[in-house]
Amino acid sequence: MSCPVCSGKGEVLTSQARSVTSESKVIERRSELVLCTSCGHLHTEIDLDLAAYYADDYDAVLTDDDGHDEIVTTTDGSVVFRTDLDYGTFRKKVLERTEPSAAVFEYGCGRGRILSRLRKDGFSDLTAHDVGRRYREPLARIVGADRVHLGERPTDRKYDVLCSFFAFEHDPDPISGLRYLRSIAAPSAILYLVVPSHATNVVDLACADHRSHFAADVLVEVVTACGFSVLEVDEESSVGAIVLVARNLGAGTRPVRKSRERVKAARVRAQTFLDYVARLERLAPELAASREIYLYGAAFYATLAATVLPSDTHLAGLFDANPKKHGTTKLGTTVRSPDAIEQSCREAALLVCVNERIAPSIADRYRSSFRQIWVV
Repeated sequence: MSCPVCSGKGEVLTSQARSVTSESKVIERRSELVLCTSCGHLHTEIDLDLAAYYADDYDAVLTDDDGHDEIVTTTDGSVVFRTDLDYGTFRKKVLERTEPSAAVFEYGCGRGRILSRLRKDGFSDLTAHDVGRRYREPLARIVGADRVHLGERPTDRKYDVLCSFFAFEHDPDPISGLRYLRSIAAPSAILYLVVPSHATNVVDLACADHRSHFAADVLVEVVTACGFSVLEVDEESSVGAIVLVARNLGAGTRPVRKSRERVKAARVRAQTFLDYVARLERLAPELAASREIYLYGAAFYATLAATVLPSDTHLAGLFDANPKKHGTTKLGTTVRSPDAIEQSCREAALLVCVNERIAPSIADRYRSSFRQIWVV
């Protein structure tokens, strides 16, 4: 249970016999949420070979512009796709001041959703890195076969921009990954990282395949220890995520420092998650007693809620605002548009399974359409 960023000892905060992955899949493997009592980093231990899992089983659900994409939480109810938001923020913070001839390296690029946008914007010197073997062909179509590196890390050149979107939370050794990026960074190169934020999306702490659950204070410490100078940390622009911008100014590397303050802050954030899980478990008997249950949301929150339902629970249906999910199957039932909510649901119950920032407004919007509505 040693910490993946400082090798310190950990304290188990909670464990789950059935775990939920970031792909919103339930796996019959035990996982534990652990707090490092030295540096304050929250991380997950799971009975699973993560290296083999990412190489052979994991499939990045975010693709390029033509494929499946997730929507992000917006308080006004508008539909915003994750790739549009991520690339727009990247463009504003880095690319608008970067020449199209710059050498760009993406670490953990999946199927190339960001690289695809870069190519369309005129960036031609692109290099892709990931561990998933299934990504070779889609990446080759974007950057060329000789610029695709699966598993191995290229060391033959330096890069002007090093970026990573939702990859370092999966990395079993993030220190090694960041030091590698430092080794291929040109003088004054920009590092652009995006990782989930459990401060603004508490259920990230339930993602069993997220080896690390970074907080902003820990992320700054880790990036600085790996030799970069942090320029900006932003938890507002990319909903449910931390955006960090740093520069290679030639600083040396050092160990991650201990911090009682970070440990204390991590306990407070983790308690918010533990309270959420407790509320969900208290709801289980009421949910089991309902004759007809619908879920609003067809992503991670819904899968997490399903883990507390009795195995014989019948889901009458799922509703989700993401039009790219309509007609797909999730949890054994078809995902439909919220427009399908009709008066016929009045004898049924609805469990709202979305980010806590918008869940109350959704419950209010459909309260007259259901016999009972729960918000965790």
